Order: sequence, then structure tokens, then C-alpha cells
Amino acid sequence: MSQIDPFLAALVFGAIIIFFFARDQFNRPTFERSRELARLIQLLTPLDMRNRMAFWRAYAFYAGILTLIYLILSAYGSLLAPLLPGFGEAFDITPVAGADFLPTAGVDAPPPMPVTGYSPDGIVSGGQPLSSDLGEVPLHSPSSPVVPLTISLAMVGLAPSIPILLRVEEKIRFAAHRLAGIPTRLISSSQYLRNVPLDLKRETGTALVPESDWDRIDAYMADAAGMLENPDAFREDMLKILSFRAWFLQYRLPTRNPSARAALAHIEQDLDRQIDKLVTDLDALILLDGQGTERTQATVSGAWVRHATEAATVAIDINVLYMLYAEHGIVSGDSTPQAISPSLNQSDAAVQKRHALSRLAAFVGAGSRHADREGMTAKVWLRATVAIAVLAFLFGAFFGLDSVRTARDSVSIVGESAIRLGLAYLVGSIISYALPLLVALGYQQAAYQNEAWHNAFDLHWSRWLFQHLGVAAMACAVAVLCHVGYNIYATAAAVGWATVFDRWDGVIYYAFLLDGPKAMRGTALSILTVLLIDAWRSKGAADRWFRWFPLVVAGVLCAVSVGVRAFIRSVTQAAAGRDFALAEAWPYLLDAGALAALIGFGAARMVRETLVHEYGDAEPDILHTQEAPA
Repeated sequence: MSQIDPFLAALVFGAIIIFFFARDQFNRPTFERSRELARLIQLLTPLDMRNRMAFWRAYAFYAGILTLIYLILSAYGSLLAPLLPGFGEAFDITPVAGADFLPTAGVDAPPPMPVTGYSPDGIVSGGQPLSSDLGEVPLHSPSSPVVPLTISLAMVGLAPSIPILLRVEEKIRFAAHRLAGIPTRLISSSQYLRNVPLDLKRETGTALVPESDWDRIDAYMADAAGMLENPDAFREDMLKILSFRAWFLQYRLPTRNPSARAALAHIEQDLDRQIDKLVTDLDALILLDGQGTERTQATVSGAWVRHATEAATVAIDINVLYMLYAEHGIVSGDSTPQAISPSLNQSDAAVQKRHALSRLAAFVGAGSRHADREGMTAKVWLRATVAIAVLAFLFGAFFGLDSVRTARDSVSIVGESAIRLGLAYLVGSIISYALPLLVALGYQQAAYQNEAWHNAFDLHWSRWLFQHLGVAAMACAVAVLCHVGYNIYATAAAVGWATVFDRWDGVIYYAFLLDGPKAMRGTALSILTVLLIDAWRSKGAADRWFRWFPLVVAGVLCAVSVGVRAFIRSVTQAAAGRDFALAEAWPYLLDAGALAALIGFGAARMVRETLVHEYGDAEPDILHTQEAPA
């Protein structure tokens, strides 16, 4: 029975530690305290803000990236230690004397076999003996089990921290939270509901709101007449506050998922105290006025303005809680609102319950649809990336050309395996398209949420051109980093990191020369996808462009890929002292063009269908509507 390598065992155990113990760190907030939502945000954790499915999807992304970084640090710790502040101090990688040395074989064990590998100079055709004696492994050497265990424990906070790892972990956690809509989904939807009326009218029934509360609202409005800048907003805020108290704090409406509501009980209690205080203060203000208390007009007006501000704050908190209810399935926003006829018996509790549920569903549904529309980036990107990966794998497995060969002896890396060839195409396509597309969509959505995005189909070209060029430049920069980084990694895997560091200028030059142009593919798909979303948001452009956009994307991406492949082919041929020959190059050009056209059409079609069927009823709202200049 073969003995398990201690380093490999420690590596696997460290990955398990990260996956299971990183949950507590992931549940720590990464957002700043919002001035409007501070009272509730400080009571919530990331797990409270999203449903369990969305939370665990984001956690899987977070833990996966952490594990990948952990594996890289464990494998190349000795090379990366000088570049990472605090990394070398966490565990000394230099050999020391004494008990830190552990023998790797018994006294009677036979001498180890020679180890072979690549020549650092890249000129030795056969294997080169590196050592005929493994000697002893220091406890703190890069191949010691201490290295992966120390890194894994430090990354999840169970060991003395490494500052650079803490900063990296925080950035990854921030990105995972944003992809899951933590807390952006909650903030966006609750702020949107600030401008959505609950649409309750006394003449169509009480909707389970007590008559005394309707009388209270009328008294407030009469007493505050002429003292508030926006009395209608104050009335709507008080209507939301008092209806919430009747529906949920007084348990007049049925709810679902009692365990989830129990987890939010502390927030309900906090709001209950705020509502009681606000109503008591407002009632006291009216009572004092009714007794003829002598107070100046300025004092009375100031009191009403102050209480109106408090009411607005409480109403925002209630909007937050409504969206938490919808997120955890406590209430539903899927029901179709139903009008209540004044001829119906308004004292019928069942009728009023249906009326209340109908208005609540319309109100919460508006916030949920807005949140879905605002947070669509992750879903659109994920589905497009899956389409790219599947199409690339299938194309490579069935129609791919075996051009994946070593530079030294032209030996095929994938061999006769169609699956390996498909995986090679998949990896290449993900490197080209995934991250540039994410950057472009993320920037577009962030600008749109901040009302700073200029739609290419609604505005004059002078207003949107440079913004879209900036998005293309960002996507191109990310794509270049992906391709060049992968080229350098492949070079290091072949000749070793020492050779790469020794000849870094030449390695980087040829990486940019041979793989840099491939960034144009990811750039083209990214900017075309951005334009596709612009067309969806623009009513006028939908009929003209939206239906045919997948074909446009396929054609443009095909042309770009053929041009890039021809350029790279000409460079490699020139380096070999040969002229570019179309007769020899056409199979590779056809391969590149066909794959790009398939990916372009498939990804664009996936995005289009997602927009139509997932968000088809979510037309641009008034907060983001931009009119074209006359």
C-alpha cells in the first residue's frame, strides 16, 4: 500500500478548512453604513439580506476563488514570498538546523531515483537530472505540510494573519457580495419603493387598517396644513406606517415561512418602538394644539417638519423590511392587484383582507421587479458564460483542430482525446470572453444605477460614444491581462519560474505579441453585449435591432477572430523565416471564424432570451428614462 504524500494530504485538508470555515468570514458585512438605511443595516448580516439559495451561490463563488488562491500560494509560495508583504514572516521558508529537519526515508531505505525535468535554458532535449539525493525536508520549506496548513488557517482567520491575504480575502468577499446583491439589491429596491404609492383609499375600504388610524391621518393632514413642503409625501408615509402596523405588527394579514419571519423579529420590534414613539409624538402635537397652547407659528411648523422627517425615515425602514419579507418568501409580490368596488360591503373582513393582500402584492412586486432589473448583471453574465463554455467545448470536441502542441517538439498535448481537445477550446474561450464581459456588464449596470449611463439608441452619438469606448478599453485591458497572464503561466509550466524571471523581458514581449491580439475577441463580444442591453432598454430600437442582434454579434465576432488569427499566423510564420500562405492557413482561419460566430450567436441569443423572458415586463422606469435631444 503506497504512502500518501504528506504535502498533498495537507493541501487537501487545507482546502477543506477553507471551504467549511470561511462561512463566518463571508457573513461579515463589506458595505459602508448607509445614511438612509443605517438603522436597519446595522441589524442585518449578509445572510439576512438574501434568500438562502442566492447566499450559498455567492458563498460557493467566494470559497472557490479563495481555494484557487490558496492552491497557487501553496504551490508557488517559495517564489511569491518575496513579493507578498508579511507572507515570508508567517512561516520561515529558509532551512534551519535542529529538529526542523525531518528525514524523508528510513535508515535502511534505498537511495531515491533521479528526478528529471525541463532544462532551465530550454535547450536540453532529454531529461536533466536535478538531484540524485532528496536529502532532508525542512519543516518550513515550501514542500512541507506546514505551508498549506498555515496559509489555509491564516485565510480563514484561525491563525496569525498575513496582511496581504486579509486584503485579498476582503476584496473577494466584496465582489461576491456585490454579485449576490448584498446589500445593493435591498438598498436599490427600498429606495425605489420610496416613490411608489401604496394606493390605499378610504372610499374603497379600510383594507384592514383601523378606522381610528384613518381618522388619525385626516387629523394630521388638517393640523399640518400649510406647514409642510410636501404634504402628500407625508400622508403617503403615514399611510405606509399605519398600514404596516395593522397588517404585520397587529397580525391582521397572514404570512408564510414563519421561521424566516422569526429571524427578523428583532427588526420588527425595533420598528414597533419607532412607530409607537412617532404616533405618540404626533398625537401629542395635535392634542396640545387642540387645547390652545400658546406657541409661535415657527415652533409648530418646526415640530411638523421634524416629525415629517422622522416619518420618512420610518417609512424607508418599512420598505426595507417589506423587501426582506419578499426576499425570504414571507409575503409574495406575484399576485395581480384586484380593484375593490365601492358597492361591495366594506365591513366584510374577507373582502378587505383580499384588498389589503392585493395592494401589498402590487407594492412589493414593484420593488422586486425593480431589484431584479437592477441586479440582472450576474444572471446575464453567468448565462452568457455558460453558453460560451458549452459551445466552445462541443465545437472543439467535434470539429476542433489539434493545434495545442508544445513549442519544443510539436508534440500534441491533447493527443487523440476529443474531450481534451474540447476542454482546450473551452479554456481558451473562457480566457477570451468571461472576465472582459463581466467588467463591461458590471460597469454598464453601475452607471445605469447611478443614472449616468447614456443609451446608444436613445441619445446623440456624441453623448454615448466616448463612454462606450471607455467600456471597450476596460474590457480590452482585462482581456489582455488574461491572455498574457495565461501565456506566462504556460511558459513557466514548461521551463520553470526561474527561467521566466531570468528572461522576463523576452517572455513578456512574446506573450504580448502572440496572445495580446486575442483580446480583441473578448472586447468585441463585451461591447456588442452592452449594445444589446441598450437596445432592450430602448423602445425605439427594439424593433429595428433587437431581433437581429445575435446575427450581428456573430458576424462581427467572426470577422474579428479571423483577422486576429491571420495576424498571429503571419507573426509566427515570419519568426520562422516563412511568408504567410493562405493555402496553409485557411483551416485555422475557418476554425477561428466558425467558433467565434457560434459563440457570438449563442451568447447573444442567450442574453436576448434572458432579457425578454426574465425581465420582459420590466420596462425602463421613470428614474432612468433619458430623452433624446430634439
